[in-house]
Amino acid sequence: MRLFSLRLLLLNVRGPVSFEALKTFNNIVYQTFEAAALACGLLESDNEWDRCLTEASIHAPSAASLCELFVYILTNCSPSEPHRLWNNHRERMSDDYFFEMHYQLPNNETELVPDQWNQIYQRTLGDIDTRLQITGHRLSEFPFLPQDFVTAIDGHPQLTALEAVERSEYITDEQTRIYEELFPTLNDDQRRAFNTVIQAIDELGNQNQSHIFFVNGPGGTGKSLLFKTLLSRVRSQDQIALSVASSGIAAILLPGGRTAHSRFKIPIDANETDTCNLPLGGAYAHLIRQTSLIIWDEAVMCGKWNFQAVDNALRDIMGATDPALANVPFGGKVVAFGGDFRQLLPVVKKGTRSEIVANCISATTFWRHIQILNLTVNMRIRNAGPAATAFANTLLAVGDGRPPYSASYEIPREWVIDITDTATLINAIYPTISDPNPKPEHFSSRAILASTNADVDEINKCAFELFPGDTRQYLSTDRIIDADDPDVAAASYPTEYLQSLTAGGIPSHVLNLKVGMPLILLRNLNPDAGLCNGTKVFVTALLDHSIVVKRIDIGHDGEEHYIPRINMCTTEGEYPFILCRRQFPVRPAFAMTIHKSQGQTLTHIGIRLQEPVFVHSQLYVALSRATDPNNIRIAIDLTKFSSTDVPTTVNIVYHEVLLPSP
Repeated sequence: MRLFSLRLLLLNVRGPVSFEALKTFNNIVYQTFEAAALACGLLESDNEWDRCLTEASIHAPSAASLCELFVYILTNCSPSEPHRLWNNHRERMSDDYFFEMHYQLPNNETELVPDQWNQIYQRTLGDIDTRLQITGHRLSEFPFLPQDFVTAIDGHPQLTALEAVERSEYITDEQTRIYEELFPTLNDDQRRAFNTVIQAIDELGNQNQSHIFFVNGPGGTGKSLLFKTLLSRVRSQDQIALSVASSGIAAILLPGGRTAHSRFKIPIDANETDTCNLPLGGAYAHLIRQTSLIIWDEAVMCGKWNFQAVDNALRDIMGATDPALANVPFGGKVVAFGGDFRQLLPVVKKGTRSEIVANCISATTFWRHIQILNLTVNMRIRNAGPAATAFANTLLAVGDGRPPYSASYEIPREWVIDITDTATLINAIYPTISDPNPKPEHFSSRAILASTNADVDEINKCAFELFPGDTRQYLSTDRIIDADDPDVAAASYPTEYLQSLTAGGIPSHVLNLKVGMPLILLRNLNPDAGLCNGTKVFVTALLDHSIVVKRIDIGHDGEEHYIPRINMCTTEGEYPFILCRRQFPVRPAFAMTIHKSQGQTLTHIGIRLQEPVFVHSQLYVALSRATDPNNIRIAIDLTKFSSTDVPTTVNIVYHEVLLPSP
């Protein structure tokens, strides 16, 4: 281990002039190479989680923040001794309940007796169990932790804690007020769709009634407004409505939204035989039995086997109480999907056009049961000027692949920036990026988009250099798992090779961060707080063992979240082995892929086309993120065009997947 630690330090410490310099990290000289490598984050150790919680207990403003961090560690980091972490930090995690009980002590007593402390710890464990349930886990999965706890929702058995959370989260009077505000704003298309879905909920006993819908409409036609109205209507009746989306970005736009994968526990890389990890006697199964409506937005970008897995799970859950429902799509539940086939289709690695089309929701076994509800009125341009209306019509033509945009798109000259001038593109979208005190909200509605991760990394690197502040560098711990022969794999793929890999959905080995910079989350951490894969956050503090972030979007600004390093693995088939990397689950968010941007509405966008778009709808999705065509800039290779040429770029549309015009 001594020599291995020395090798790790030599690979990652820049310009060491002595062995002492190699063993120095954050101005602390460690006694051994192993201790220095551990401090740098180059070796794995359970002590990391203890230090992480200790560090957060000093900085965290509330016990709730510490409980949230503890749940992240339990669910993402596989600590070998969770009971030790609990024993070391339970008092700080129980502060809220301690002060509540302390204020109730008679006769100015200052000390709590052991029974009172036990009551406090039971309530804290109940809170942790509820947080775990929201992420699809239970405290019982960690048997070395105390199992004697009081559920966080009084009056509800532990099994139905999720149902209790769903019901208690929405006050019926408040939901009625929201519904009464939203419903009058619906247009005729939206009202027809609304009435159709509500009628299906009211007639759930009628198996001849279609209970599955697809709300079809391009961006701006009010799918989100319709879904919010449906959700508030159902919740105002003290019924349960679950809102999910195929991406984290889309999920946080829905009240109570979660990603479909986190809500339904869909397997990674689901196949035709998979179902979801929803035990028939578990809390999630009970919640689904009580659910009146499921809304699933951005359904077009999700692969068909994910839908089939949920369909299989819901048939099993509902069929357990009524065998007839095992033969009904989604167990007879009312499900309203939403999407636009002009937008991005499911990703199929190295897939052909036919393979991508065959992986769409329209290729599922239940698609023939779906009733299409069309939205055709663009709500965004009802009161807009001629220029905005013309741009919206152009976008539809681009998305449909209609002439003159069947194969290419002419780029307005005023949008064009030379591909070699990355700094100009960055400053055009983020004109205040170099200000000493950049405002986080300045990054919430702006983004630079690219079709490949390589382009995104290049833009983020340039933007990071322009962004003010001191750099804090974090290094990952990398190891191989699930190799046929671990010894051969270790010899064939040395550490420096593993550190050089930048797999999709996994952060790089070297992660450079600054306070204030925007980041994008790469994992679903806390769906209840909107911390999903794709959520944009900004850094408020950089600690040794955790980073502190806040959500950028309006409505959640102000709440701090402590994020530890977590274990992230590549998918099977990406390499001859499975790479497991322990790193913070974030990437810089000055730029992002076009796929990551779907579902966002932006005031300013830059599009870097180092290479032309290469799959269905990428150009349409990129252009349609903008609310104002005057705030679009596109970087292309101008050497391919003369000064008199009109710059063009490729437009790709899979016509066979588009739905017929209503």
